[in-house]
Amino acid sequence: MTAARNFWPGQATQQQRRQARRDIILEEVGITSSTLDRYYTAVARMAPLLESVNSEIELDETIAAWIQDQFEDGCPLHLIGDALSGLHHFEPSTRRKLHKSWRLYSIWRKYEVPCRAPPLTQDIVLAMAGWSVSRGELTMASLVLLGFHCLLRTGELLQIRPSDFLLDETKGLVSLPSSKSGIRNNSRESVSIHDPTTLEVARAMVELRTQQGMFNNPCWGKSGSAFRDLFKRILLELDVGELGFRPYSLRRGGATYEMQSHGLMEKTLLRGRWKNSNIARIYICDGLSLLPSLRMTFTAKHRVASFSSLFCAEHSGHLSGKRGKRKTFG
Repeated sequence: MTAARNFWPGQATQQQRRQARRDIILEEVGITSSTLDRYYTAVARMAPLLESVNSEIELDETIAAWIQDQFEDGCPLHLIGDALSGLHHFEPSTRRKLHKSWRLYSIWRKYEVPCRAPPLTQDIVLAMAGWSVSRGELTMASLVLLGFHCLLRTGELLQIRPSDFLLDETKGLVSLPSSKSGIRNNSRESVSIHDPTTLEVARAMVELRTQQGMFNNPCWGKSGSAFRDLFKRILLELDVGELGFRPYSLRRGGATYEMQSHGLMEKTLLRGRWKNSNIARIYICDGLSLLPSLRMTFTAKHRVASFSSLFCAEHSGHLSGKRGKRKTFG
Protein backbone atom coordinates (compact mmCIF):
# COMPACT_ATOMS: atom_id res chain seq x y z
CA MET A 1 0.00 0.00 0.00
CA THR A 2 2.73 2.46 0.95
CA ALA A 3 4.82 1.60 -2.12
CA ALA A 4 1.87 2.33 -4.37
CA ARG A 5 1.34 5.65 -2.66
CA ASN A 6 4.95 6.70 -3.19
CA PHE A 7 4.93 6.02 -6.95
CA TRP A 8 1.58 7.45 -7.97
CA PRO A 9 2.30 10.49 -10.18
CA GLY A 10 -0.23 12.34 -12.28
CA GLN A 11 -0.29 11.19 -15.90
CA ALA A 12 -1.08 12.94 -19.16
CA THR A 13 -3.24 10.43 -21.03
CA GLN A 14 -6.16 8.23 -19.99
CA GLN A 15 -4.17 5.07 -20.76
CA GLN A 16 -1.27 6.26 -18.61
CA ARG A 17 -3.64 7.14 -15.80
CA ARG A 18 -5.22 3.70 -15.94
CA GLN A 19 -1.80 2.08 -15.75
CA ALA A 20 -0.63 4.26 -12.87
CA ARG A 21 -3.83 3.68 -10.87
CA ARG A 22 -3.94 -0.08 -11.34
CA ASP A 23 -4.54 -2.02 -8.07
CA ILE A 24 -4.77 1.21 -6.03
CA ILE A 25 -7.70 1.44 -3.63
CA LEU A 26 -8.37 5.09 -2.79
CA GLU A 27 -9.71 4.35 0.67
CA GLU A 28 -6.56 2.39 1.54
CA VAL A 29 -3.96 4.89 0.32
CA GLY A 30 -5.59 7.65 2.38
CA ILE A 31 -4.05 6.25 5.56
CA THR A 32 -0.77 4.57 6.49
CA SER A 33 -0.72 0.87 7.31
CA SER A 34 0.56 1.52 10.84
CA THR A 35 -2.28 3.96 11.56
CA LEU A 36 -4.80 1.52 10.10
CA ASP A 37 -3.48 -1.22 12.41
CA ARG A 38 -3.88 1.07 15.41
CA TYR A 39 -7.44 1.91 14.39
CA TYR A 40 -8.36 -1.77 14.02
CA THR A 41 -6.98 -2.57 17.49
CA ALA A 42 -8.75 0.32 19.22
CA VAL A 43 -12.11 -0.06 17.47
CA ALA A 44 -12.12 -3.83 18.09
CA ARG A 45 -11.86 -3.09 21.79
CA MET A 46 -14.94 -0.88 21.66
CA ALA A 47 -16.97 -2.74 19.00
CA PRO A 48 -18.85 -5.29 21.21
CA LEU A 49 -20.63 -2.42 22.98
CA LEU A 50 -22.01 -1.03 19.73
CA GLU A 51 -23.89 -4.11 18.54
CA SER A 52 -27.11 -3.17 20.34
CA VAL A 53 -27.02 0.58 19.53
CA ASN A 54 -30.09 1.77 17.60
CA SER A 55 -29.69 5.56 17.26
CA GLU A 56 -27.06 8.29 16.93
CA ILE A 57 -27.83 9.64 20.40
CA GLU A 58 -27.53 6.18 21.89
CA LEU A 59 -24.25 5.68 20.02
CA ASP A 60 -22.76 8.82 21.55
CA GLU A 61 -23.99 7.96 25.04
CA THR A 62 -22.68 4.40 24.80
CA ILE A 63 -19.22 5.48 23.65
CA ALA A 64 -19.08 8.25 26.27
CA ALA A 65 -19.87 5.69 29.00
CA TRP A 66 -17.16 3.42 27.56
CA ILE A 67 -14.63 6.26 27.69
CA GLN A 68 -15.45 6.85 31.38
CA ASP A 69 -15.01 3.13 32.09
CA GLN A 70 -11.66 3.08 30.25
CA PHE A 71 -10.53 6.15 32.17
CA GLU A 72 -11.27 4.44 35.49
CA ASP A 73 -9.67 1.20 34.31
CA GLY A 74 -6.30 2.85 33.54
CA CYS A 75 -6.52 2.71 29.77
CA PRO A 76 -3.93 4.84 27.91
CA LEU A 77 -5.34 8.03 26.40
CA HIS A 78 -4.01 7.36 22.89
CA LEU A 79 -6.22 4.27 22.57
CA ILE A 80 -9.33 6.40 23.07
CA GLY A 81 -8.25 8.81 20.35
CA ASP A 82 -7.52 5.89 18.01
CA ALA A 83 -10.94 4.35 18.76
CA LEU A 84 -12.83 7.56 17.97
CA SER A 85 -10.79 8.36 14.86
CA GLY A 86 -10.94 4.73 13.74
CA LEU A 87 -14.73 4.64 14.05
CA HIS A 88 -14.97 7.74 11.84
CA HIS A 89 -12.60 6.14 9.33
CA PHE A 90 -14.52 2.87 9.07
CA GLU A 91 -17.96 4.51 9.41
CA PRO A 92 -17.75 8.05 7.94
CA SER A 93 -21.44 8.64 8.73
CA THR A 94 -20.54 8.92 12.43
CA ARG A 95 -18.54 12.11 11.88
CA ARG A 96 -19.80 15.08 13.90
CA LYS A 97 -22.21 12.77 15.73
CA LEU A 98 -20.13 11.98 18.84
CA HIS A 99 -20.16 15.36 20.59
CA LYS A 100 -20.21 14.04 24.16
CA SER A 101 -17.59 11.38 23.45
CA TRP A 102 -15.13 13.86 21.95
CA ARG A 103 -15.80 16.29 24.80
CA LEU A 104 -14.86 13.63 27.37
CA TYR A 105 -11.74 12.78 25.37
CA SER A 106 -10.78 16.49 25.30
CA ILE A 107 -11.27 16.83 29.05
CA TRP A 108 -9.14 13.74 29.67
CA ARG A 109 -6.43 15.02 27.35
CA LYS A 110 -6.47 18.47 28.96
CA TYR A 111 -6.07 17.36 32.55
CA GLU A 112 -3.81 14.31 32.24
CA VAL A 113 -0.20 15.02 31.33
CA PRO A 114 0.83 12.55 28.58
CA CYS A 115 3.72 10.15 29.09
CA ARG A 116 6.06 11.63 26.51
CA ALA A 117 9.39 10.16 25.50
CA PRO A 118 12.16 12.14 27.26
CA PRO A 119 14.56 13.95 24.91
CA LEU A 120 17.91 12.33 24.23
CA THR A 121 20.94 14.57 24.71
CA GLN A 122 23.76 15.10 22.25
CA ASP A 123 26.42 13.22 24.19
CA ILE A 124 24.23 10.15 24.73
CA VAL A 125 23.33 10.07 21.01
CA LEU A 126 27.02 10.17 20.11
CA ALA A 127 27.71 7.41 22.63
CA MET A 128 24.92 5.28 21.15
CA ALA A 129 26.41 5.74 17.68
CA GLY A 130 29.90 5.02 19.01
CA TRP A 131 28.75 1.81 20.70
CA SER A 132 26.98 0.74 17.50
CA VAL A 133 30.06 1.32 15.35
CA SER A 134 32.25 -0.59 17.83
CA ARG A 135 29.88 -3.58 17.57
CA GLY A 136 29.66 -3.53 13.79
CA GLU A 137 26.15 -2.01 13.76
CA LEU A 138 26.90 0.72 11.22
CA THR A 139 23.28 1.05 10.09
CA MET A 140 22.08 1.54 13.66
CA ALA A 141 24.75 4.19 14.25
CA SER A 142 23.66 6.07 11.14
CA LEU A 143 19.95 5.90 11.95
CA VAL A 144 20.51 7.12 15.51
CA LEU A 145 22.47 10.12 14.24
CA LEU A 146 19.98 10.84 11.45
CA GLY A 147 17.01 10.61 13.81
CA PHE A 148 18.58 13.16 16.13
CA HIS A 149 20.06 15.56 13.58
CA CYS A 150 17.18 15.46 11.07
CA LEU A 151 14.36 15.27 13.66
CA LEU A 152 12.93 12.12 12.08
CA ARG A 153 10.03 10.04 13.33
CA THR A 154 10.75 6.38 14.05
CA GLY A 155 8.62 5.17 11.14
CA GLU A 156 10.49 7.50 8.77
CA LEU A 157 13.85 6.17 9.99
CA LEU A 158 12.89 2.56 9.33
CA GLN A 159 11.79 3.30 5.73
CA ILE A 160 14.83 5.28 4.56
CA ARG A 161 16.71 3.63 1.68
CA PRO A 162 20.22 4.29 0.30
CA SER A 163 18.54 5.62 -2.86
CA ASP A 164 16.92 8.38 -0.77
CA PHE A 165 20.26 10.08 -0.01
CA LEU A 166 22.13 12.81 -1.88
CA LEU A 167 25.49 13.31 -0.16
CA ASP A 168 28.68 15.24 -0.87
CA GLU A 169 31.64 16.17 1.30
CA THR A 170 30.02 19.05 3.21
CA LYS A 171 26.26 18.56 3.06
CA GLY A 172 23.52 16.14 2.19
CA LEU A 173 19.83 15.58 1.71
CA VAL A 174 17.60 12.68 2.67
CA SER A 175 14.17 12.25 1.09
CA LEU A 176 11.51 10.60 3.22
CA PRO A 177 9.71 7.79 1.35
CA SER A 178 6.57 8.10 3.48
CA SER A 179 6.29 10.87 6.03
CA LYS A 180 3.22 11.79 8.08
CA SER A 181 2.88 15.31 6.71
CA GLY A 182 4.02 14.26 3.23
CA ILE A 183 1.08 11.88 2.88
CA ARG A 184 -1.26 14.53 4.27
CA ASN A 185 -0.11 17.12 1.70
CA ASN A 186 0.46 14.75 -1.25
CA SER A 187 4.14 15.59 -1.39
CA ARG A 188 7.49 14.00 -0.66
CA GLU A 189 9.51 15.69 2.08
CA SER A 190 13.27 16.05 2.40
CA VAL A 191 15.56 17.07 5.24
CA SER A 192 19.02 18.58 4.89
CA ILE A 193 22.09 17.05 6.54
CA HIS A 194 24.86 19.43 7.51
CA ASP A 195 26.44 17.84 10.59
CA PRO A 196 29.89 16.40 9.69
CA THR A 197 29.55 13.36 11.97
CA THR A 198 26.12 12.42 10.63
CA LEU A 199 27.31 12.92 7.05
CA GLU A 200 30.37 10.72 7.57
CA VAL A 201 28.47 7.82 9.12
CA ALA A 202 25.52 8.08 6.71
CA ARG A 203 27.88 8.05 3.74
CA ALA A 204 29.60 4.91 5.05
CA MET A 205 26.24 3.22 5.58
CA VAL A 206 24.97 4.10 2.10
CA GLU A 207 28.17 2.75 0.52
CA LEU A 208 27.94 -0.47 2.51
CA ARG A 209 24.27 -1.12 1.75
CA THR A 210 24.84 -0.30 -1.92
CA GLN A 211 27.71 -2.80 -2.10
CA GLN A 212 25.37 -5.37 -0.56
CA GLY A 213 22.88 -4.80 -3.39
CA MET A 214 20.35 -3.06 -1.14
CA PHE A 215 20.27 0.34 -2.87
CA ASN A 216 16.48 0.40 -3.15
CA ASN A 217 15.71 -1.48 0.07
CA PRO A 218 15.28 0.07 3.53
CA CYS A 219 18.61 0.64 5.26
CA TRP A 220 17.22 -1.12 8.32
CA GLY A 221 16.62 -4.60 6.96
CA LYS A 222 15.02 -6.04 10.08
CA SER A 223 11.73 -5.52 11.89
CA GLY A 224 10.66 -2.53 13.94
CA SER A 225 10.77 -4.72 17.03
CA ALA A 226 14.40 -5.59 16.29
CA PHE A 227 15.20 -1.89 16.05
CA ARG A 228 13.55 -1.15 19.40
CA ASP A 229 15.26 -4.13 21.02
CA LEU A 230 18.70 -3.00 19.88
CA PHE A 231 17.90 0.58 20.88
CA LYS A 232 17.03 -0.61 24.40
CA ARG A 233 20.11 -2.83 24.57
CA ILE A 234 22.40 0.08 23.74
CA LEU A 235 20.87 2.21 26.48
CA LEU A 236 21.38 -0.58 28.99
CA GLU A 237 24.99 -0.99 27.87
CA LEU A 238 25.52 2.73 28.49
CA ASP A 239 23.83 2.42 31.92
CA VAL A 240 21.14 4.98 31.03
CA GLY A 241 18.25 2.55 30.66
CA GLU A 242 16.48 3.92 33.74
CA LEU A 243 16.09 7.35 32.10
CA GLY A 244 13.22 5.99 30.00
CA PHE A 245 14.46 6.88 26.50
CA ARG A 246 12.52 5.47 23.55
CA PRO A 247 13.18 5.67 19.77
CA TYR A 248 10.99 8.79 19.55
CA SER A 249 13.41 10.40 22.03
CA LEU A 250 15.72 10.94 19.04
CA ARG A 251 13.24 13.35 17.42
CA ARG A 252 12.41 15.04 20.71
CA GLY A 253 16.06 15.37 21.64
CA GLY A 254 16.99 16.66 18.21
CA ALA A 255 14.27 19.32 18.37
CA THR A 256 15.36 20.34 21.85
CA TYR A 257 19.01 20.58 20.80
CA GLU A 258 18.07 22.48 17.64
CA MET A 259 16.20 25.03 19.73
CA GLN A 260 19.10 25.36 22.16
CA SER A 261 21.56 25.88 19.29
CA HIS A 262 20.00 28.96 17.68
CA GLY A 263 16.95 29.88 19.80
CA LEU A 264 14.70 30.26 16.73
CA MET A 265 11.41 28.48 17.32
CA GLU A 266 10.09 28.90 13.77
CA LYS A 267 13.28 27.44 12.30
CA THR A 268 12.95 24.44 14.59
CA LEU A 269 9.29 23.95 13.70
CA LEU A 270 10.11 24.07 9.98
CA ARG A 271 12.89 21.51 10.28
CA GLY A 272 10.68 19.23 12.38
CA ARG A 273 7.84 19.52 9.83
CA TRP A 274 5.11 20.06 12.41
CA LYS A 275 1.64 20.94 11.15
CA ASN A 276 0.41 22.51 14.40
CA SER A 277 2.89 25.11 15.65
CA ASN A 278 1.14 25.54 19.01
CA ILE A 279 1.40 21.83 19.84
CA ALA A 280 5.02 21.77 18.66
CA ARG A 281 5.92 24.74 20.87
CA ILE A 282 4.55 22.93 23.92
CA TYR A 283 6.37 19.79 22.81
CA ILE A 284 9.75 21.55 22.51
CA CYS A 285 9.41 23.65 25.66
CA ASP A 286 8.46 20.52 27.59
CA GLY A 287 11.63 18.86 26.29
CA LEU A 288 13.75 21.77 27.46
CA SER A 289 12.17 21.59 30.91
CA LEU A 290 13.01 17.88 31.21
CA LEU A 291 16.75 18.26 30.55
CA PRO A 292 17.74 19.14 34.15
CA SER A 293 16.11 15.91 35.40
CA LEU A 294 18.18 13.67 33.11
CA ARG A 295 20.93 12.89 35.59
CA MET A 296 23.42 10.12 34.84
CA THR A 297 25.30 7.96 37.32
CA PHE A 298 29.09 8.07 37.53
CA THR A 299 29.26 4.79 35.60
CA ALA A 300 26.90 6.11 32.91
CA LYS A 301 28.96 9.29 32.50
CA HIS A 302 32.09 7.23 32.06
CA ARG A 303 30.54 4.90 29.47
CA VAL A 304 28.89 7.72 27.55
CA ALA A 305 32.16 9.66 27.45
CA SER A 306 34.09 6.57 26.40
CA PHE A 307 31.89 5.65 23.45
CA SER A 308 31.14 9.22 22.35
CA SER A 309 34.90 9.94 22.17
CA LEU A 310 34.93 8.23 18.77
CA PHE A 311 33.27 11.36 17.38
CA CYS A 312 34.80 14.04 19.60
CA ALA A 313 37.28 16.57 18.32
CA GLU A 314 38.46 17.11 21.89
CA HIS A 315 37.62 14.68 24.66
CA SER A 316 37.96 16.44 27.97
CA GLY A 317 36.10 16.78 31.24
CA HIS A 318 34.14 13.62 30.42
CA LEU A 319 33.22 12.79 34.00
CA SER A 320 31.58 16.13 34.66
CA GLY A 321 28.42 15.21 32.79
CA LYS A 322 28.38 18.58 31.01
CA ARG A 323 26.87 18.95 27.56
CA GLY A 324 28.11 20.89 24.60
CA LYS A 325 31.68 19.50 24.32
CA ARG A 326 30.93 17.46 21.21
CA LYS A 327 30.79 18.13 17.49
CA THR A 328 27.91 20.24 16.35
CA PHE A 329 24.59 18.70 15.32
CA GLY A 330 22.81 21.97 14.70
